Amino acid sequence: MYTRCPDCHAIYPLRASWLAQDQGKAECGRCGKIYNTLNQLFDDWPEPDEMPALPAEQNTPFHLSHRFTNQRQQPAPASGYHGATPQDDEDTGEDESSGQNENWQPDPNQLDLLPAKNHQWLWITLLLLVIPLTLANFGWHYRQQLLENPTIRTTAEGLGLVEIRQTKSRKNPELFQLLSRDMHAHPSQPGALVLSLTMVNRADYRQELPVIELRLLNTSQRVLASRQLTPDEYLADRSSTGNGLAPDALLPLVIEFADPGIEAQGFEIRFL
Repeated sequence: MYTRCPDCHAIYPLRASWLAQDQGKAECGRCGKIYNTLNQLFDDWPEPDEMPALPAEQNTPFHLSHRFTNQRQQPAPASGYHGATPQDDEDTGEDESSGQNENWQPDPNQLDLLPAKNHQWLWITLLLLVIPLTLANFGWHYRQQLLENPTIRTTAEGLGLVEIRQTKSRKNPELFQLLSRDMHAHPSQPGALVLSLTMVNRADYRQELPVIELRLLNTSQRVLASRQLTPDEYLADRSSTGNGLAPDALLPLVIEFADPGIEAQGFEIRFL
């Protein structure tokens, strides 16, 4: 049994067992044409003008995943016929088909299996590339709206994708509460006073540190002297001035200042 390429007319021997693959499709080893061998079948070596017999209808399609390498072909004659001729083979006086060994197997150098045409992995690869690109494009286009979400912004800041927003702390001095206070003479420096106090932020958000106003009072609660202290003046660590005070956080302070030399009987502290 033989098959002939419909383009270059190269002729190849064929075994019936090969037809049980790839719907009878094969690739010509000379011109690379992929064709259906079922439409180009010959019982004997075909003549140049011989037409193939029409294939019988099959209930089940056959497949042939072989690529023929034409080692028996000679240069194409000038007549335009590009296939080999029976004269190219040595005439032994025996029939071509009867001379072949029934146990003969195709030489790997003569027949190459065609790769399976499985496009599934191609589509999966394309999807794996397209989906991240689509998400990245969506995120970039709507980045401002997405960053308004506190959770997304915090995650983006943690990953270093955006700069950390320096939010200014709100300030509401009325929500600072004085938990304890005490004023007494400095134990080691004559003419100096020591003010000890502890305050807490009762707001549910971080607040800027307030200005502390100290008033000295006489027995009739009249103001004898007053002084306002900024966070830079009453904090030991000035670098933490801009951090503010977290909700429900306590801040103990010890403030030393010179005795104004008046007979003060009391004091008052206000947060401004």
